[in-house]
Amino acid sequence: MDLVVSPNFNLRKFVVRQDENYLFQALEDPRVVKHMASKGITFKDCESIVSDSLEHWKEHGIGSWGVEKKGHIVGWAGFKHWKDQEFEALIVLSPSHWGLGKAIFDKLVELAVQEFELSHIYVLLPETRKSFGYVRRIGFEFVSEETHNGEAFKKFVLNLARNH
Repeated sequence: MDLVVSPNFNLRKFVVRQDENYLFQALEDPRVVKHMASKGITFKDCESIVSDSLEHWKEHGIGSWGVEKKGHIVGWAGFKHWKDQEFEALIVLSPSHWGLGKAIFDKLVELAVQEFELSHIYVLLPETRKSFGYVRRIGFEFVSEETHNGEAFKKFVLNLARNH
């Protein structure tokens, strides 16, 4: 699935040697880094995100896309396969586009059910996040606390078979 078109954004597979710079501009803001398992974002990190995303699609038939708004990459979103049938839904956006998060997340849940037929997805949300209300309202349940790269996260799971 190379392209997902929505009214306010598109999700499209990354293009090597084209999207890395836009992605870096979107993610370098310290407010973005604060919510990631990272101490900072470099251009090399963005090269890895782009290449790893494309490789993930080849290996698993599912992955993440660049979030495109008005022809520019403003972040990335999609799914990451971890182990067994564990799929993390992720969204990372530039602060000027944080308002797109809910619509992107709703689209990811729709794709998880209709296109990828996933039984469940999970999200890792940083403990620095002020509210977990939205994920709880749509049916995610808290399952554990985890640490990644020294950062604390709360893990929530959504049972898709039960909710859709």
